[in-house]
Amino acid sequence: MKTLTLTEAWSASTHLLAERLLVLDWDKELPWHDVAPEELEKEKHLLPAVIGLDELSDEQRQLVQDYLTEKNPPAMLLHSDMSTEALTRRLAQRVVITLSDGSRALLRFADPRAFVHMLWVLPVGHFSALYDGINQWFFPFQEQWRELEFGKRPEGEWGPLDAQSSNELLNIGLINDTLKILPASRDLSDLCARGQKINDWLNYARNQFALTDQKDCVAFAQHGMCLDTGFTRHRVLAQWLQESVEAPGFYARQTTPLTDNDWKNIAFEIRRNEQNEQRGGV
Repeated sequence: MKTLTLTEAWSASTHLLAERLLVLDWDKELPWHDVAPEELEKEKHLLPAVIGLDELSDEQRQLVQDYLTEKNPPAMLLHSDMSTEALTRRLAQRVVITLSDGSRALLRFADPRAFVHMLWVLPVGHFSALYDGINQWFFPFQEQWRELEFGKRPEGEWGPLDAQSSNELLNIGLINDTLKILPASRDLSDLCARGQKINDWLNYARNQFALTDQKDCVAFAQHGMCLDTGFTRHRVLAQWLQESVEAPGFYARQTTPLTDNDWKNIAFEIRRNEQNEQRGGV
């Protein structure tokens, strides 16, 4: 995946894509075009929007570029041969996606933080359909810009997602919540790999420990990433996990105040217990 500067990505682009909710503090006079299917017209303030870069005045162009130099800019850049109106209509067809159980969900492809996980969540056919009409797609990552290189595109497919992809898509928000409290990823490959591991921990929390509270699940995933499975057998943590079934949120409330020294002691006890188990101890 090619790495570029903002200047390089901007020079190769024709449009800017962002989620309305993420750019509320941007200048109100920017020429946004809403990406909203007809049935969601009343919710367009929650949905993506596009700006044609050729519609910007010199002052607006500089202003938008300044926004994009901020840390973790909430927008992406696209190159398309389509007009801005045609591109917004095309993207509006991808705002909603059908899940394996027949329900429908918003696809937050205009949020860079969600988009990076769609690289491993969406099947290739669905990603090809999302990319339809777009020649180049640039997204920010760790103060640089990445160009999505698709190569030879397969035929687009926009049918219902399978159960695994549906689960992964719905977990993206919690995956990002977990990543926020972990050390920064080394690179994009590391981010995607960690995202998949966190997804497994979230499912483990729900399926094996019956956790339902989102904060409990995020805390569980964080501890799994840092301590592996041994933490679920730690006498105190195991008790808190059990109590959280009847009192959702309890596990997160109990573990959040723990200090680094507390966690060092817990990690030591986990290692000691594992060594005892290997020796046939209690």
